[in-house]
Amino acid sequence: MHWQPYLIWTKDPFFIETNYENLIYWKSLKKLNGRMARWHKKLQDYNFKITHITGKINTPVDTLSRPNGSDIPSDD
Repeated sequence: MHWQPYLIWTKDPFFIETNYENLIYWKSLKKLNGRMARWHKKLQDYNFKITHITGKINTPVDTLSRPNGSDIPSDD
């Protein structure tokens, strides 16, 4: 809601880069449950494209979602 005045009804699409690949397909779903239908209704006025970036390449998001040293194998 904070960014709504800047992003709603823009002519050029803005891009959302995420490491969560399932978000790419949410617009193409034909059968939506109640929660997804409400999200779809709220977001239909925005002109955006979702792109997937793998976690190893998307380091800012990867840093927030994984603790430091979690990619190092342990001796267990």
